[in-house]
Formats: sequence, structure tokens, C-alpha cells
Amino acid sequence: MRKSRIMGLIFAEALLLALTIYFGSKIIADEKPQKRYAVIIEKSGDNKWKACINGLKESAKNSNVHLVVCNTDEIEKSDEIKLLIEGQMGNDIDGFIICPAAGDDSLDIIKSAVNEKPVILIGDDALSENVTDYSSYHSEMTVSMPDYYEMGQRLGEELAKKYDNNLSDVSIGIVAGIEGRYSTVRCLEGVKETIEKYGGDEKWVVNRAYDGKLIDNITEGEAVDNLIILDTDSAEAVCSAIESEVLEKKTIFAICSSLATVSSLDKNYIECLIMPDYFEMGYKAVKEIAAKGESSLYRMTDSICDYRVFYKEDIFSRENDEFLYYYKE
Repeated sequence: MRKSRIMGLIFAEALLLALTIYFGSKIIADEKPQKRYAVIIEKSGDNKWKACINGLKESAKNSNVHLVVCNTDEIEKSDEIKLLIEGQMGNDIDGFIICPAAGDDSLDIIKSAVNEKPVILIGDDALSENVTDYSSYHSEMTVSMPDYYEMGQRLGEELAKKYDNNLSDVSIGIVAGIEGRYSTVRCLEGVKETIEKYGGDEKWVVNRAYDGKLIDNITEGEAVDNLIILDTDSAEAVCSAIESEVLEKKTIFAICSSLATVSSLDKNYIECLIMPDYFEMGYKAVKEIAAKGESSLYRMTDSICDYRVFYKEDIFSRENDEFLYYYKE
């Protein structure tokens, strides 16, 4: 009887020691300062980034890191990215999540500005000088983004389906994103190759610019019945112009990332919409850089997010309702 009592006391003391160690380690972990990462994306408050921001925040919560989302407007040049990075250097920042600006100087400017702090590119890759083959290009920085070439191909396939896989007599105009971006080039390559595959040829290509003259550029081009739009801001501008009767209604196939374009799909201004999973893109970006923050030996890896194809009848399906949840306020 006495032996069993002694064994019980030993067990109780061992259990108490284990609990003390466990809760002590938890207290130490909780007191450990959070790593801080700055997020630099163009027009950070724009709805096109809503799902991405939600993914970033959810991942930061799960990874126990703190995000500083810089309040930005349009970022036309990489020098503006440099100023934003330098502005965060005195803010105890441990690394950066950056959507690079257009231009073949973006890679060099980001690399020099971050001063060897961890950085992951989000939504786009950064370009360097004298790039001629974008199909094999990689900046060597870790990226979290969609496969723009594949999305461009898929959009071309969806348009071809509408015309029984024969685009030879179909009039097509293409509205691409900002010139000088990796995403713009690869998306355009994918869609143009697919149009050609089905016997088609675009009448013209215009790029969105920061001068606000997109609608004028479209109306000045040869009349077309079909518009392929590869940029969220462009799609929103075109649909707004159609709704206000500034622009004649077209059949629109688009790649976008905002709820406003889903609304345009519901209103029949857009016929087919491809939406990248920006929540996944944001979530994986933080997960990677947080792992790097835990161990300098960790090697970050690229993340290619998924995408969805929407027609009007698909909007309110249960599966897509869950997907679109993260694009909401």
C-alpha cells in the first residue's frame, strides 16, 4: 500500500513537472516578438486585392507574424517601390512582400533596396534588362502568383468554344495590362497563341496605361464584336463605359480579380470570366516568408495559385460561393 502511494506521488510530481515545462515554453513563445513584414502592392485598398489581403491576413494570424500593409496609390515606376521600401526600413521590418512595378529595372531596384532582407514577390515577377524569352524567364526571387500563360490559353479556349472551335471569321480586339510587366506579356502570349491555333487573328492589341485614355484607344481601333480583356482595371473601365453607353456592347471574355467584374458577369456585360485564387496567393506568400523568418536556412519556394472559370450560371453555385467569399468585404 505504501509502495503504491509513493509511486502515485512520483507520477503526480512528474506530471506537474511536464505541465510546468509545457506552459513555461508557451509563455516564452508568446513573449517572443512577432516578425514584421511589409506588404507593398499598387492601390492596396482596391477591391481587386481584397481576396489577396484576406489571404495575407489569415496566413499571418496562423503563422504568428505581423503585417504592415503600405497605403499606396498607383505605382508607375520601380523608383516608387524603392521609396516605399526605404520608408519601411526604419520600421523594424524583417522582410517584404512586393508586387513589382512595370519596367526592366524592377528586379535590380528591389534587390538593392531590400538590403538582403527576405522578399517574396506577389502577383507578378520582377523583370531585368534584355529579357527576350519570357517563357523561360524567372527573376530568381521567390514568387506567389497565377500561371498567366495558362490563364491566357484557357481564356482563348473558352472563346473558341463559343464559335465551335473556328475563329477564322471572328473579329477580336485584345485589351492587355500595363506594358512592361511579366504578367502582361505571358497572358498575352497564351491568348494569342490559342487564337491562332483556332484560325483566328486579333485586329488590334491595346495596353492599359496610367493616362486614363483606354476607352478612347478602344474606340479608335477597328470595330470588333469580341473583346478579350486581360486586366481587372481595364475590364471595370470597359464595363462601366458600356453601362453608361459610352462604348458599344461587346462580347467580353476577361481575366479579373474583383467582385465588380463578377457583377458585370451577372449583368451580361461579361460572358466569361477567369478569376485567379488571390486568397491562396496571399496565404502562401506569408506562409513562405514566415518559414524563412523562423530559419535563415529555409529555402523559400514558388507558389502558383489556382483559378476558376465563371459563366453567369456558375456564380451562385455552392462551390463558387465559397471561393467568392474571400473577395467580399
